[in-house]
Amino acid sequence: MIVFVSGMHYIQHINLSKLMMIAASNVLFSLVSILPLIIDSTAVPSLNYTIEINRERYLHEARKDFLSIALDCSLIDSEWQTFNPLNKNVIVMAKALSPSILRLGGTACDYVIFNNTNNQHSLFHLNTMLKNESLKSILYVKDWDKLVALSRMANLTLLFDANVMLRDPQGNWNSTNFISFLKHNEYYNVSNLMFELGNEPNNYPAHFNLTISASQLAADFKTLCDIISQHSFFKNSLIVGADVGNPYIRNGEATAGPGHIHTRFFEDAHSIIDALTWHQYYLKGSTAKVADFINATVMETFRKQVIIVSKIIQDVLGANQTFPVWMGETSSAYDSGAKNISNRYVAGFLWMDKLGISAQYGYDIVIRQALYGGAYSLIDENMQPLPDFWLSYLFKKLVGRRSLEVSVTQNPGNIRVYASCSRIEEGVKPGAVTIYAMNLDPTSSARLQVTFNSTGTIYLLEPTDGTLTSPYVNINSQTMKLTNDSEIPPIPLKSQDYFELKPLTFGFFVLNEAKAVACI
Repeated sequence: MIVFVSGMHYIQHINLSKLMMIAASNVLFSLVSILPLIIDSTAVPSLNYTIEINRERYLHEARKDFLSIALDCSLIDSEWQTFNPLNKNVIVMAKALSPSILRLGGTACDYVIFNNTNNQHSLFHLNTMLKNESLKSILYVKDWDKLVALSRMANLTLLFDANVMLRDPQGNWNSTNFISFLKHNEYYNVSNLMFELGNEPNNYPAHFNLTISASQLAADFKTLCDIISQHSFFKNSLIVGADVGNPYIRNGEATAGPGHIHTRFFEDAHSIIDALTWHQYYLKGSTAKVADFINATVMETFRKQVIIVSKIIQDVLGANQTFPVWMGETSSAYDSGAKNISNRYVAGFLWMDKLGISAQYGYDIVIRQALYGGAYSLIDENMQPLPDFWLSYLFKKLVGRRSLEVSVTQNPGNIRVYASCSRIEEGVKPGAVTIYAMNLDPTSSARLQVTFNSTGTIYLLEPTDGTLTSPYVNINSQTMKLTNDSEIPPIPLKSQDYFELKPLTFGFFVLNEAKAVACI
């Protein structure tokens, strides 16, 4: 049997019995919003759970670039002053997350203009195409070439969000600038490209005082598709959209919200696009609290939203019908994230859970906002990795493409567990299974027991300084940093027949002897 056992307790200077009373009253998460720091203390109780994994068949097989990354077009606004795509550390970390899509998107992409001459005067004729001429960012060839170079060195596929704000007098998308962009990339043999058109059209009335109807947007996508089809060089390039914002949550329940845009767009465009994309954030950055990041109720809002999007697809295509769906942009909190929270250890709980739910519900791609930029960045301003980078790195290293059905008996909601076939690499046997799990209980550690015999390798992630808001993470007690040569350091392996999930921690467990038929 595999037993997940408890370890030392993390908690602040507060009476333990009082904490347990808080937990019993189902408001334990408010504790962390008041007292975000946690420190080592004495041994704590362990609760026992049993994990059941269906090893006979898998739920879904995702793309190999399931976990992907993004850069925001606001970097163009700032003229790339703080970010160099060709920095050695950036290349190393991006490659560590490959294979991956690198999306250049975000709100700012709705007013980006490509300048293939590096000459400011050449843009004069494009000004009248924009609804608001003050909203204009220039993507110069020299900057685009840096992104192309990064993609080639790090094994990334570029997803370019074309500017849908360029309109002609009849209200249709003006594709002149996009065609110029295509010709430039064809000339320089840049074929690793995918395309989308516009970013969160549901927000256009508020952000730009502009409305593009769902049917008009679908017509614009048809134009995009026709243009791509006329350039055989891009015959393998995918077209995805419409990158609508997430369904709303009202009184704890998901409602369609921007879903009407998705429904009308999907009705007209499902034969055009290769995947339906939408964006999801749990929280507003300016109001998010540490407690929100370890709240199972917050985590479950994503599942409710996923179900709504599935219903939209079935309403259009018919019951039990499926269609490729991508999480086209996502992180913990919108408006650039929650400062000193979205880029800290505690953010890993929401990130791991989103990856798990996405895999369970058959999503092919999850694009993390952002590799760099904002308070939800994977890389800091010194081009050093932040905690969610290491979680993402382990996910890419350990988790394979096939997701597995998993359940936990007698679980009050504090233990969240996901499972997949393991990524096959040196030392990993066919049929191996990777479990990724978290313990949201601040007062008890977890003993999780699977129903088959196997040994496993542990990858336990803990905050380096003992606080939920730690900017550093330990894996198997080693503080993770790039080496002096800008390389990913080796991770100390810990193989045994039990796995410690201490209070408020998460990690991975690779069961090399699982012999799962679904994974062979």
